[in-house]
Amino acid sequence: MYYALYRKWRPKVFENIVGQEHIVKTLKNQVRDNKVAHAYLFTGFKGTGKTSCARILAKAVNCLNLQNGDPCNECSNCKGIDNGSILDILEIDAASNNGVENIRGLREEAFFTPSVAKYRIYIIDEAHMLSIGAFNALLKIIEEPPKYVMFILATTDIHKIPATILSRCQQFRFNKINDQDIQNRIMFISQEEKIILQEDAAKMITKLSDGGMRDALSILDSCISYSSDNLVDMDIVSQVVSMPENEDILSITKNIIDKDIAKVIDLINKLVRKTIDPYRLSQCLITYFRDIMMFKISGSTSNLEADAKSIQELKNHIDKITLSRIFNIINILSDYLNRMTKTTFTQIELEVAMIKIIVDEDNPIKESSITNGINSVLNSILDKLQKLENKVNELEKIHINKNKIVKLPDETKDKDSFYANELQVYSANKDIPEVENWSNILEVLTKLNPALNAALKDSKGYIDESLGIIFIHSDSEFFLELIRSSVQAKQTLKDAISQVLGKKYKIGPYKKPKKNTNSLIDNIEKLAKENGIDTQVY
Repeated sequence: MYYALYRKWRPKVFENIVGQEHIVKTLKNQVRDNKVAHAYLFTGFKGTGKTSCARILAKAVNCLNLQNGDPCNECSNCKGIDNGSILDILEIDAASNNGVENIRGLREEAFFTPSVAKYRIYIIDEAHMLSIGAFNALLKIIEEPPKYVMFILATTDIHKIPATILSRCQQFRFNKINDQDIQNRIMFISQEEKIILQEDAAKMITKLSDGGMRDALSILDSCISYSSDNLVDMDIVSQVVSMPENEDILSITKNIIDKDIAKVIDLINKLVRKTIDPYRLSQCLITYFRDIMMFKISGSTSNLEADAKSIQELKNHIDKITLSRIFNIINILSDYLNRMTKTTFTQIELEVAMIKIIVDEDNPIKESSITNGINSVLNSILDKLQKLENKVNELEKIHINKNKIVKLPDETKDKDSFYANELQVYSANKDIPEVENWSNILEVLTKLNPALNAALKDSKGYIDESLGIIFIHSDSEFFLELIRSSVQAKQTLKDAISQVLGKKYKIGPYKKPKKNTNSLIDNIEKLAKENGIDTQVY
């Protein structure tokens, strides 16, 4: 049976994990010193070694002949784990086993001691796919598992893992693998497989893998299958992954710089008919314009991805394009690249991007447009200032009538609300008589709502028959909060008043006026602040 390269060359020891030295060193030291944790979380980009590292760790902690922190791969435990005969190591795909019943079954099994190995280990791949119920079921067992149980979670999306799980795991982030490390690895594997992999082809495969070793090996595998003579060169890579040739990229770039939209669209159509993927074409264009940008900034070719011929052409483009135009091209292509992943009309998206790049540059923003935009913003600010001034004038017009209760403008529907958008009612310097049988009202409240009665323990009621309002003075924050948040509590208080006084009354807040008051506005602001009421007029 043929094994794909990424399976055949899967790392067997920590030393074979490429590009993750910070993780490898830590785990080897923990295994060697017998200080392994009960729960690990491996996160990071796809194809960087998370699952491989989890399998090696599972073997290492159960190895009978440990080699400086690495599994020996020769003992019965190592061989049994590799061939799947030891059932104490369970690898779970959370994408298809993400229900709460799956985790409950796991939790029940975890309390059985291992049959052969030292540790019963659960490797949960794509852990972010677990449901909320499954995470909750996992929570307790992952916090305090039996001493012979270990959990290793692997995910590409750490943001979907609940914080309660994160805090119970040792976290290791797997970085994208360095391009040179990937290139060296696939060159080594090619030699072992008796394949001639040309260096420029290896470099192209590395670039396409975007930091993932598994992707690099999958592309190499496809190229080997396509080749008829065990030779993998640039032509084979381009055909397998539908990559445009360098000449095509240079030609499109030249016509973009020359603003010849007709030729650009014609070239795109020809390439698509040759089965070139528009998505790959967009990626290549972004990379090439990035090289132009870097060379224009630094004048050095050390950080460029283009080959020697492309670099020579690149130098001819430097004086014909500005940095701002390069930024615009890269931004537009990047935006449309994201849109291509959500549609089947990738060619149309690329054509629209090209038209936008060229047409927008032919119609730059005129100075008059900028001036008009600034004037519009200024007019908006002036309009808001005018409205603010009108509100201040309205407040200044409010005056005190010493012989009656004064009401400020109120647009709220609930006229007895203790917390309206504005200060609804307040007492003037007129003495309002107290409710004589207020204690009887509180006694009735004892039966209707004991909590409300307790909140009104030290309160007083004041009655204004002309307005049909009973004003309540209470320093209890609980009472104010209860009346504000509970319609039922407010109605219960009204019922008690009606039952004792034989008449229905509205209710409102009451504060006794202070002597030597300042201005009306100051008094209103102070009173509002005490009651948590906004006095702003809308």
